[in-house]
Amino acid sequence: MYHIKKIIIVFSLVLTFNTGYAQESNSSNVQLAFEHMMNTEIMELGKTYKSSFGEKLTPRSFKYYVSDIGFEDDSGKIHLVAAECFLVNEAEPESKRIAVNIPIGKYKKLTFVLGVDSTRSVNGVQEGALDPYHGMFWTWNTGYIGAKLEGISPSSKMPQQLFQYDIGGFRTGQNSLRTVSIPLDSNFNFKSDAKTLLRINVNVQNWFDGKHSLKIAQHAFVHTPGELALQYADNCATMFSLDKLVRY
Repeated sequence: MYHIKKIIIVFSLVLTFNTGYAQESNSSNVQLAFEHMMNTEIMELGKTYKSSFGEKLTPRSFKYYVSDIGFEDDSGKIHLVAAECFLVNEAEPESKRIAVNIPIGKYKKLTFVLGVDSTRSVNGVQEGALDPYHGMFWTWNTGYIGAKLEGISPSSKMPQQLFQYDIGGFRTGQNSLRTVSIPLDSNFNFKSDAKTLLRINVNVQNWFDGKHSLKIAQHAFVHTPGELALQYADNCATMFSLDKLVRY
């Protein structure tokens, strides 16, 4: 009887090991790296740049939420690989890298949601990336700020030449949530025996001119959901593009 139990235990361990190996061999590790840019120049907080309108600006804070990361295959099916929210913050370099495991194969698009959805917004104060500590929660208007850009500019008519954009809103007619879709090389094969770096350029210049022309001189302060916030949300969705896709 002892020997039978021993055989069963050994068989179970082998089965568990093989099952775990099969799961790992069917997935590929991908590192998403967000590189914040001002056109072709790497953006640094505290450094002065010039917008396409010729307005000087010095960013002091730049952060946004990314959630529901997926990869779209040739059939149009999106494989959701990370449903949680990630806060990408220029002031915290480690936050600009997100590791995910995806099914092996070829994909034509990377997709993700920019902002925080209504379900999470109405759940009130939360923890982790959604902790109010990060300064992305509107305590006076239940919901989250999906993207934030703050700094100074001589073009601003605000006190101390400040500009501040808190882009959010989830109610009907005020939904600032945007789905970002980034084309990939459809011939690139994500393999189980190699890690992949997927570097994404985030051109902050597009915050002002991606789809709508929004000058600091005209709009230096946005702190509530509404039509203007929706225009900035449209611009934000155009910031993202593929820089490179390499194995390492």
